[in-house]
Amino acid sequence: MELFNPLKKDKLHPHFLKLIQEPDIYAQKVLLEWADGFVDRDNKFILEFQTTFNSSFWELYIFACLKELKLTVDFSYSSPDFVVTTPNKFFCLEATTANNAKDSPPEWDDEVKLQTILDKNVELDLKLVAQVATIRLANALVSKYEKYQKSYVNLAHVKGLPFVVAIAPFEQPFFYYQSIQAITRVLYACDMTDEGFKSLYFIEKQNGSKIPLGYFANERMKDISAVVFTNTATFGKVRALSKDPNFILFQVFRYNDKGIPPILEIYEKRNYHETLLDGLHIFHNPYADAPLDYEVFNSSEVVQHIFDADQQILMDNAKEGALIMRQLLRLTPY
Repeated sequence: MELFNPLKKDKLHPHFLKLIQEPDIYAQKVLLEWADGFVDRDNKFILEFQTTFNSSFWELYIFACLKELKLTVDFSYSSPDFVVTTPNKFFCLEATTANNAKDSPPEWDDEVKLQTILDKNVELDLKLVAQVATIRLANALVSKYEKYQKSYVNLAHVKGLPFVVAIAPFEQPFFYYQSIQAITRVLYACDMTDEGFKSLYFIEKQNGSKIPLGYFANERMKDISAVVFTNTATFGKVRALSKDPNFILFQVFRYNDKGIPPILEIYEKRNYHETLLDGLHIFHNPYADAPLDYEVFNSSEVVQHIFDADQQILMDNAKEGALIMRQLLRLTPY
């Protein structure tokens, strides 16, 4: 696809501008590889990629992951986003993003990031990051579930198949710090603390209204088989996979199998390795009418989560070194 030929030069998204102004040929190559085989069914994808970016970027990443897992997508259907028709692994997947609330800074607001990083008197409030993420992820999931009930459930090619929602968090400038704390709140009413998991059934907005949590902790969303999530499908993922020769320093937090504090590692790009699937999480719904087969996303890099409804325990297959969060510094010559 002609992703990088600007269609509306006055409305280009900041992330797209970064890709074409250098031009960033190494990042472009990765994205073109992700897009190889993708079908623009409504002839709007390229325009949306250039002007709104994040939702299209997320779709390309999900498509690349499906290809990596040797799953075949049937693009003859107009919706949902992906109908997987690999033998013995039929399921439907709809992609969505959690976006910033009205009058709050978008994730691409570099000024907010710089003020927080450079001002010694300002400290990033990780509790607030998790609070905002929880609210926005819940909103994204509920909106997509309502869409499923209104339209997708009536489609012949959807009925009876597992239905998966892939949610990407782009709701605030430091969204990538949230790890999976917010999404486990939303799905299982489980809050990760220093003392372990605690139940959290509601979260309160600034106006005092309460948002219910734990949509997979009962039968409320039994039509949704699983949620795909990652906080690492960002420009950093593209940089990590690219052959960019510029100096890039990666700071990475990884899963520690021996305790709660994560493993912190710092690498130059030449010594850093990350795969497409690193950081990807699958959250299964124990109450799903059509459960998603665990084997669909069975990969050593993918972390899958299963909730024991009887014991109210969240379990996963996370291995030592699984990617939790990554940020980077890239320096280019003038």
